[in-house]
Amino acid sequence: MPKYSNIVMTGGISVFFSSEKKSNVFYEYFKEFYENKNSYKGQDLNKVLTEICKEKEITDEEIQRLVKEKPNQVSAEFSMLNGLKEKELLDDKFSVSIIHSDTPDGIMAALINKKVIELIFEGSTVFMAEVEDVDVSNEVKLQRSLGNFMQVVAKELLKGSKETTFFAPIGGYKYMTYLGYVAGALFGYPSGYMYEKDQKLLVVPPIPIEINFDLIAKNKNFIANLLKAGQLSYQELSEAEKEVVDTMPYFFEKIVVDGQEIVSPNAFAQFIFEDYINTTIKVSTEVKELINKNEQYKNFIHNQLMELIKKVKLYFKNYREYQGLKGELQHNETWGINKPYIYKGVSNGSKFVFRCAYDFDNINSVLSIYKIWLKHDEYEDDCEKIAKGKKMIDMDKNKLVEIDIEEE
Repeated sequence: MPKYSNIVMTGGISVFFSSEKKSNVFYEYFKEFYENKNSYKGQDLNKVLTEICKEKEITDEEIQRLVKEKPNQVSAEFSMLNGLKEKELLDDKFSVSIIHSDTPDGIMAALINKKVIELIFEGSTVFMAEVEDVDVSNEVKLQRSLGNFMQVVAKELLKGSKETTFFAPIGGYKYMTYLGYVAGALFGYPSGYMYEKDQKLLVVPPIPIEINFDLIAKNKNFIANLLKAGQLSYQELSEAEKEVVDTMPYFFEKIVVDGQEIVSPNAFAQFIFEDYINTTIKVSTEVKELINKNEQYKNFIHNQLMELIKKVKLYFKNYREYQGLKGELQHNETWGINKPYIYKGVSNGSKFVFRCAYDFDNINSVLSIYKIWLKHDEYEDDCEKIAKGKKMIDMDKNKLVEIDIEEE
């Protein structure tokens, strides 16, 4: 198995766990904080943590002693990492992203875990990614909050490759486990769970997810308006728009308010469409003909382009943070090719592969696709010729056309 260098987990508050039979080792130290957590809203919790550690004499030496004595009674997050370490699955240097709620106890639990992990695990660096608490009283705000959570998960996962990233949706609210798995599966990341009693590592493979982007592309303006407005009257939609809502119920919520049927995008729609809707895709004539060759090609290519958009937006905005994507997004360097960029997408064995020559304008959010390969032997042959100067890719952007149009 590979060594993991990018660990992503949803963080909960198990560090504060206590029961009649046993309590986690830091419970007594933070009991007063936990019982009065709501009074700490708006405070600098980093400062609060420092003050509690000073008052309770929680020194680095004391932390090391407590963890050494009861390593299985620290937190679920710590147990996960400890299990990976015992199985020699952690790289010498690795990062941990803890995705936590913005509640006082959620933040403090993440801060405690950060302090403990960086102290105990040599070579570790912990990052905290905050997501807003869900507002269940407002359906539109709820779906936007859940969609934002999925965006955060994707951003943290995409900092590393699929081979070196371990995703553990183990803590936090139950929705974090469910939606976290979906966000990870969309990009091909498996999810992991450590069965603490026997330190048994369980890995859940990602379920292949394919979306009808042809229908989405033809109704791009409607989707964009719905995302912006948050909700629209179902009765006022056109027949084509109603078809989108009715044939893809996994993207939309339909509720009745004051006798009127209202449609709103759910968390999955917020996550999937935000970048896709706000990006212009331009392709060469050759690529457009390939996309329209048959329905199977069209949907496969649209799904791959959606994944590419997510990745390039993160990478070209902050390439230092997303170095894990470089091998996929600048695969041209493997061939010794300077430009265009080559994206190494999915490989489906005997069915299709996806490779494309592209460029991305991060300022104007324009993705330019010059060529797409669906057969690996053709891709390799062309890249060898390009590298030797025997073949050129036409990168004249004036010849490109948009593909997200009604006539497609």
